[in-house]
Amino acid sequence: MGVNQYKDVHTLWLEKTKQIEPNFESSPDMQRGIDNEPKILKLYCEQKNIEMVPIELVHPKFKFVRASLDGAHIPRKHFLEIKSPRKHNHEKTKKKNIIKPEYWMQMHHQYLATNFDSCDFVSYFEYEEDGKITEDLVIIPVEPDIDLMAEMLEREMKFWHHVQTRTPPNVFDFIPYQVQIIEDSGFYF
Repeated sequence: MGVNQYKDVHTLWLEKTKQIEPNFESSPDMQRGIDNEPKILKLYCEQKNIEMVPIELVHPKFKFVRASLDGAHIPRKHFLEIKSPRKHNHEKTKKKNIIKPEYWMQMHHQYLATNFDSCDFVSYFEYEEDGKITEDLVIIPVEPDIDLMAEMLEREMKFWHHVQTRTPPNVFDFIPYQVQIIEDSGFYF
């Protein structure tokens, strides 16, 4: 969708066609998030009084549309996306209900893959003050954007055709999608 600042569509195509190896190295920030996910999922479940488990799902018709959910309650068709960002990003989420565009797209891809009805974005930050640990959990409900998901499926189908035919994608066919951030007056690209 053109909002990932770390990888463009051509690099993704090279990875999917196995012309280059994906970079799976995680930064310290990414590793902190991975390490914190089970604890955050447990806190969320306790706060919401719901049982959820991490799960991977595949779209019933488009097998290339897959999602790895941080937590899901299948009977309720509800999932969550967990992030454990740096303090300044957590504070933006907390004070302004801002969700970064790449996370917004990630959740809509997950909606597309699962056909679930609801999602919560969860931001977690751990503070230490006077030797005491405070766990701050911010939960923002994210409703599915049907128009965005239609555009996303169209682009994913087009991209997958490029992968299957090993034809490089034209970057102009994948211009950045404008994402309006929740409660923010600006647009991010």
